[in-house]
Amino acid sequence: MRKIKKIAYAVLKLLETILFLLGPVLPKEGKDGKDGKDGKDSKDGTLDRIGIDVIGGGLPP
Repeated sequence: MRKIKKIAYAVLKLLETILFLLGPVLPKEGKDGKDGKDGKDSKDGTLDRIGIDVIGGGLPP
């Protein structure tokens, strides 16, 4: 069971890293189809538009 948790943690961290690196590359359109201003963009505007909270995301170690 412990090994499964470690593997799941590693997969989630890998996914988080990939999405973090792809953040600036992803299209910047918001839900309304305009310029990405859907009311919840962060200051850098990279990951909020795909619904990921980098600071609070992931599993505890």
